[in-house]
Amino acid sequence: MTLGEKIKKFRNEKGLSQQTLADKLGIHRKTIVFYEQNKTKPPADIIQKMAVIFEISHDYLLSVESGDSSEITV
Repeated sequence: MTLGEKIKKFRNEKGLSQQTLADKLGIHRKTIVFYEQNKTKPPADIIQKMAVIFEISHDYLLSVESGDSSEITV
C-alpha cells in the first residue's frame, strides 16, 4: 500500500473529508488530493500531524508493505 493509499484509508476511517483534514493540517485541500494520488510526498511535519490525527505511529504511516518497493529510496 502506498503512502497516498494509507492517507486516504485512514482519513476515511476517521470519517474526515479532504477539506476537514486539510483544515486540521493548515494546508489546502488540493494538497491532500496530491498526497492521496502520490503526486507529492508530505513533509515530515505534516506526516507527524497526520499520525496524531489518525492515532497511528508515523513509522506505520511511512512503512512499506510487503511487495511494494515503489516507496523505497536510497
